Amino acid sequence: MPHLPAIVKVFLIFTSILVINRFKVDLGLSIILGTFLLGLTFGMGALQTLMAMARSFADPLTVLLLLLVTFDLTMNQLMEYSGQMKRMVEYFSKMVTRTRVTLAAMPAFIGLLPMPGGAYFSAPMVDAVSEKLDMTAELKTMVNYWFRHLWEYWWPMYPGVILAVTLTGLGMGKFMLMQSVYTVATILVGYFLLLRHVPDDAAAIAPDYSRATLRGFTLNALPILTVIGGMFVLSMAAPLWKDHVTGLGDAAKYLPMLVGLIAANIITFCMNRFTRSEIRKTIINKKVGSLILLILSLMAYKYVLSACGAITIMNQEMTAYHIPLMLVIIVLPFISGMVMGISLGFVGASFPIILSLVAGKPHLAAYVTLAYGAGYMGMMLSPIHFCLVLTRDYFRADFSGVYRYLVPACALMSLVILLWYVVLRYAG
Repeated sequence: MPHLPAIVKVFLIFTSILVINRFKVDLGLSIILGTFLLGLTFGMGALQTLMAMARSFADPLTVLLLLLVTFDLTMNQLMEYSGQMKRMVEYFSKMVTRTRVTLAAMPAFIGLLPMPGGAYFSAPMVDAVSEKLDMTAELKTMVNYWFRHLWEYWWPMYPGVILAVTLTGLGMGKFMLMQSVYTVATILVGYFLLLRHVPDDAAAIAPDYSRATLRGFTLNALPILTVIGGMFVLSMAAPLWKDHVTGLGDAAKYLPMLVGLIAANIITFCMNRFTRSEIRKTIINKKVGSLILLILSLMAYKYVLSACGAITIMNQEMTAYHIPLMLVIIVLPFISGMVMGISLGFVGASFPIILSLVAGKPHLAAYVTLAYGAGYMGMMLSPIHFCLVLTRDYFRADFSGVYRYLVPACALMSLVILLWYVVLRYAG
């Protein structure tokens, strides 16, 4: 592809990654192959490209990101195998019994844990609450799916959020603050398009706020509370320890989350009696292996994209050819989210390109929140999104009926995303 503009070459390689993935090839392996092709296309040579990828694997930021995501997934699986997650939700359902609130709160609370296919876990709860209500299978599916994804815009336990913060360098606090607007908007959209039509009757059973129920919920939610509390305390105490951490560079700011996750895993392990089989399944399984490969491939992609000189050339071409920057920022993440169906995928595949195009420009936060929002809408609309597929299967809903709710909801959210971009762009 010697005569094509650099930005076209990158888009073609990006497309090849998506195409390879659509042929049932693991996403991480698809990105590895695309990264190797990227290096060759920009004249690095096979050995030089492989060396660049190897250097990215040894980067402290890559290592820390691997540890964060692995401990996160391990904790989720430990809670799932032990039944602790189920017990936590059962205690929660005793405290919240208002129909509309319960319908939204069940999947929303499960959404605090970035468990793959987590919407399937909350679906039985939504089904039980709505059993005597006049709700179609499609509406039940949509309520469960929509409110399950309240937090992934900014909740720091999601790998996509971790990667976005890592790539952009905005800092977790700033990223969480600016993205939390989308959670509020999601609740409002969900209420007006979904919950408003559900009778707001109190459930037959009165809320149980007894000491036993509160204790049971707190005890089973302790791992999650440990991560949150550990992050808060250690982040506030950063001046006391940050100067003593050497060799990590910018990666040091993610140590509070890592410490919190390690402590949460230890607590989860101590609270439950795990069989040897469960321990093996937690540590050695396809999910962990695929996730490790995905993280390594995404960081290699980012590293090679910079090392091969594509970023500099694309910046020059953007100026020379007058390609609308807004078009790239919106369309690229949206397509990535639609095709991959996961936030980690659309962030990793599109953000390195977008960040290279906006490098040195003002209003970085506005561009980032627009790109993340566009990718998120693509992910929510994706017919291969794991949560959507599993929830539809549980309720035996018709896909077209679900999309009659989903498309208007995403359209309203897209409007919010554009308006928030304008606010950050011109008020910042």
